[in-house]
Amino acid sequence: MRRFTVITLSFCFGLTHLITHAQRVYRSNSVLASGTWHKLSIKEAGIYKVDVPFLASIGFNTSNISSASVRLYGNGGQMLSEKNPDIPFDDLAENAIMMMDGGDGSFNGTDFFLFYASGADKWLKDSVNKRFSHQKNIYSDSAFYFITIGGIGKRINSLQINTPPTRTVGSFNERIFHELDSVNLLASGKQWLGEEFSDAPGKTLTRSFALTIPNLNTGSPVTFISNCVSRSVNTASRFDIRLNNQLTQQINIPSTGAGLYDLFAQQSQQVSDILLAQEALQINYTYVPGSFNAQGWLNFFEIHARRNLGLPGNGQLTFRDWNSVGNNICEFVITNSTSSTQVWDVTEPLTPMRLAGNFSNNEFHFVNEGLA
Repeated sequence: MRRFTVITLSFCFGLTHLITHAQRVYRSNSVLASGTWHKLSIKEAGIYKVDVPFLASIGFNTSNISSASVRLYGNGGQMLSEKNPDIPFDDLAENAIMMMDGGDGSFNGTDFFLFYASGADKWLKDSVNKRFSHQKNIYSDSAFYFITIGGIGKRINSLQINTPPTRTVGSFNERIFHELDSVNLLASGKQWLGEEFSDAPGKTLTRSFALTIPNLNTGSPVTFISNCVSRSVNTASRFDIRLNNQLTQQINIPSTGAGLYDLFAQQSQQVSDILLAQEALQINYTYVPGSFNAQGWLNFFEIHARRNLGLPGNGQLTFRDWNSVGNNICEFVITNSTSSTQVWDVTEPLTPMRLAGNFSNNEFHFVNEGLA
């Protein structure tokens, strides 16, 4: 599936295979072996701006820098695959950047460059349900990138599709998740949980979350997914979940035993489709314990909704659209745009492409393939 980011200008080590079909060739040395390098950390996916004062603040000598020599490296920051056939990078990969130097070939004054960072977390594509499931990075909350100066850097290219579109797209699939990894019940393994629910002194049985889904398409159902965990000995417990004071889910969780080899806790997940009449969303979780000293935990929740395709107030939007998948040539229409609006295809996050388009009457129109 194509993924796009629209804006208004305003190192990883892995195990190698013991058995392979062909001998893998490794680089003779890392790119980090020479030159001056400085490291950036990025928490959220999006397009980032690096200007001359910032380079100076992290230790670069910013006098007489050729624009072409500014380079960015990084492998995206998401967790490495645990599957043996999936061979990771053996070094840092160079990322394409967009240089904004006024055309004089020097990086000085108010010049800057832009780059796309995919963040530490990942969304996995579910083509059967035309949805996504999140994969939280359990090792780091940040993705890391490295800046150096020297040689000729990799730059973002532009793409224009002249094939007439077969459909028009004015909305997209939004995806949101919340997962707070703060509790490990057995002090072992990769399973981490979030907020605790209990009626013990100093604890609480209820928790609330407030968020807004801008430009929500209220005519399309919103899919809400909750994953909860409970430890309640010999008696089942449950979670009641309300969205905007409407009871949306009741998640019944089986009891646990008190034996040494019994499960310490049980986990349940529920998927619900609802209609929301407003963009503001209040989510309330209430734990109903089944036994004395019972405890509950929120593992995560996900929200999947349709949003109308319009730039928000902060001038940046990442979007994708299941409805356009299937060998369609689509015209995407982004409202609330300006003459400086840009659209990047970030399907390949290390090598984004800038998409050509047209601006008229506060709308930016561009054509692209809607392929999976």
